[in-house]
Amino acid sequence: MDHILSGWLYKLSSPNKFKSSKWQSRYFVLLDTELRYYQNEHSVDTSSTINLRDVSSVIKTSYFNHNYCFKLETNNGYKKRNSKCLKTWTMECHSENELNIWLAAINLRLSNLKHTSHIIKSKKSTISRRRGIVLEPLELESMPVLDHHVLSSASSKESVLSSPLETLTNLSSKMTSQNS
Repeated sequence: MDHILSGWLYKLSSPNKFKSSKWQSRYFVLLDTELRYYQNEHSVDTSSTINLRDVSSVIKTSYFNHNYCFKLETNNGYKKRNSKCLKTWTMECHSENELNIWLAAINLRLSNLKHTSHIIKSKKSTISRRRGIVLEPLELESMPVLDHHVLSSASSKESVLSSPLETLTNLSSKMTSQNS
């Protein structure tokens, strides 16, 4: 899986019977089909993984005095597999610029997943049989949209990567050229 974006974000924990919600600092890594988060950037084991195929939307939001937030809302596929109600994850970025970078990157991944799943479904139904011959199903790989660059935000290490403004500009131009 390609590593698209990574950095420190705050995650709003889910309230339970004994505790109220609180903001937890976690290290997030956006991959082609998943958003993983870890206790820290050196952890080998994930704290949790969000399958982007289960995400119906990513929405810019605010939460009381937390202004740079976004939330991921799940679709019905998630509900069917987890026999729970639909789940929402809320994350907070450190700045408006960082928020826009995360929103653009996640929306791009969601768009690519929807486009890829549509292609796979339509290709299987339209060319699986020709002249009475059963063909093998097609296996399509998603195209690397972000040129395999690893983006970093709010890392504890000094970054040698693009500045957030350059990253946002690159994401915008790639999204524009992809839609053309």
